[in-house]
Amino acid sequence: MRARGEYGAAKKAYEAALETARELNDVRAEAVDRGRLGALAAAQENTHEACTQFESARRLFERTGDTHQLARCLDALASLLVSDAMRDVPEVARHAPVIFATLVRLGPAPSYGRAVILGRLGRCFHMGGRPDLAV
Repeated sequence: MRARGEYGAAKKAYEAALETARELNDVRAEAVDRGRLGALAAAQENTHEACTQFESARRLFERTGDTHQLARCLDALASLLVSDAMRDVPEVARHAPVIFATLVRLGPAPSYGRAVILGRLGRCFHMGGRPDLAV
């Protein structure tokens, strides 16, 4: 639905799935649904809502221990922060430390995904006029 631009229908479906996940106490499904709501908000250029949903998904994925989905969630949040719709340095500064701390908790092994996420955050700080904060 989201891919076809049917945002209202997609939101209703994602919210219904989220409610079911909560009722079943399925933390992973709740995290996935939060991520879907974040992607939907990002598609509608509602960056504040997208950040809120991605941040909720991040916290839930940390609880599940699903590092793959956690990394995907961090990548989505970092991508949103560097998008054309997001040039708000205070918003980036608010989320960046959480992203960095989560990457540290994922372990010491370097990876392509980690490099991409760090690169996006650095680019965001640079474009936001704060190259001193760039990675």
